[in-house]
Amino acid sequence: MSDNPQKRGRKDRIRINLEQFHEVQYWSKKFGCTTVELRKAVAQVGNSARDVEHELNQRHPPMSVPSRSRSTESSARDKRA
Repeated sequence: MSDNPQKRGRKDRIRINLEQFHEVQYWSKKFGCTTVELRKAVAQVGNSARDVEHELNQRHPPMSVPSRSRSTESSARDKRA
């Protein structure tokens, strides 16, 4: 990202600049990690957004949300009654 957060382009989407506070906040939110985890990943693999995302996913794979079964819903309903 550029120094001006309003200016965006290709460069902004492929590199992570840890010197810019707004970039650290943006990429941490995008990857669902803390700023410390982001900084460690950049130190490990460099500032390529794709490489950092891959590194973070290897450390903490995205969680899948289990689907609720009918038995779970009915047992919850029974508890309320």
